[in-house]
Amino acid sequence: MLNSINDLPERLVNEFLSEYKLTNTEREVAFHLLTANENAVGIAKMMHKSVKTLKNQISSIYITTNSKARSDFQAKYIEYLHKNIQELSSKQIFDIPSFRRRDGKQMRHAI
Repeated sequence: MLNSINDLPERLVNEFLSEYKLTNTEREVAFHLLTANENAVGIAKMMHKSVKTLKNQISSIYITTNSKARSDFQAKYIEYLHKNIQELSSKQIFDIPSFRRRDGKQMRHAI
């Protein structure tokens, strides 16, 4: 259950990445590839890694996910979202409190 809309992107990315057998470090790099508006140099700085190490990890991610480039990897994520959007919209993903009206009927706050 999510507590805020800010948790949604992280949850969706993590669900997508769980479909692949990535190491914890590769998952962290993959998360940044999907969410950060940075190139490899910028991501390496954010993660306090050398650019060479990061590029090696990115190559491993692309091999594991059968992606040719970052845009291909991002396209796979977008396809995942499209496939699962129906399911995601039908799930109750927020913990929304319910309240009783004065007449005793239950009501929920809309987001």
